[in-house]
Amino acid sequence: MSNIDILKRFDSPELRLDRAQKVITKIIDHYTFAWTFIVLLLIGRKKWRSPTGYLIILHIIARDVGLLIENIGKLTPAKYPGYDYPSNNEYRWGHALSRVAYYTCEVIGDWYLLIRTKALVKSNKKIKWVYVTCILYNIAKLSKIYFNYKYVPYKDGFDPKRDEFDYFLGKVEYKRNKWICDFFQHIASTVYDIVVIITLKKNVFVNYDNITHGRGKGNFFIAKFKRLSIYRIYFTVILSLFCSPLIFLFCIKLIYALNSINHLKDKDKTAFYKANCGDTEIENIRVNIINVNYILIYIDQILLRHYSKENKVTNINDINFNDKSMNINNNESSNDYDNYNKLNKFNSTNKYNGDKTNYYDLTKNNNNNMKIDYYNNDNNNSKWQTYYNSLNQKHNNNYNY
Repeated sequence: MSNIDILKRFDSPELRLDRAQKVITKIIDHYTFAWTFIVLLLIGRKKWRSPTGYLIILHIIARDVGLLIENIGKLTPAKYPGYDYPSNNEYRWGHALSRVAYYTCEVIGDWYLLIRTKALVKSNKKIKWVYVTCILYNIAKLSKIYFNYKYVPYKDGFDPKRDEFDYFLGKVEYKRNKWICDFFQHIASTVYDIVVIITLKKNVFVNYDNITHGRGKGNFFIAKFKRLSIYRIYFTVILSLFCSPLIFLFCIKLIYALNSINHLKDKDKTAFYKANCGDTEIENIRVNIINVNYILIYIDQILLRHYSKENKVTNINDINFNDKSMNINNNESSNDYDNYNKLNKFNSTNKYNGDKTNYYDLTKNNNNNMKIDYYNNDNNNSKWQTYYNSLNQKHNNNYNY
């Protein structure tokens, strides 16, 4: 079959429809589609206009644009069969351009932690290092755009048989630059996560011990929020630390391939490049780890909404319980005051051997809890003193709710 016949079959209506179906299927099958639908359904239309809602929507739009560009480019006829890219034009307008959309999508997702931190810490001064590390992380990621467009897979007049070595040499140089950027990107990601958790601990979770040990009420949401934030960030840090050494070792391999096999013939160098410089496996690991980071955004939103609902129920129960406690305490307090006044009268009139009488001070602290300070005569009756202390303690307890 001639090349003209192949092109005619490639451009037939049936194949064009099939290609369009494959592109749409790729978009629907991607994780962002289902997760975005679930999250937007749970948070409701009224909250779509929040910063987080806009971020999630822009994230999926940029991702789908990248998928659309990449998959349309892959469907063009291959000018150089057996090579990574059909042609220079397909690489430039398919692969490289789709990466611009992908990196934009990732940058939008990377700002999620910053937006969430800013919502809790209102002072820009306190989160300045979060801004700095986030921007450095974005720069490390976007710098790959430059190397993507700098790379030209096929030189002018490319002959697959004659110029095979030149092709693989250029490819390895491009991969080296790209993976060095990826290595610094993962380091910057780890630093960014650590700075976020330090900022939250210093400015938001300073009273976490009181919350977790039950000494604070109405703070269920904050306790759950901290636990979720810590686990999420620790998990992403562990993933980045796991991936970074793999990327570093692969960069070393590429550098070795470019500088330490010059004694080999071009044919042997080409064989070495083919056998040792493929990055498909490590690229899949890197992409999956990055995707986990963005999937956690959706899980984070679902859990926060769940905790928010639980917090409302907890607060309502606390209010009802406090109302009942106040009614009971008021009844008990009226009886205690009768006994307390009688005891006070006894203390003010009872004297032994000319000693000074007992006295007490009543003060209110900032929490409006009654505090009683008393000083006792050394010769005071121990029986009355014990009763006096028990009433004093009970009186204070009735005001601490």
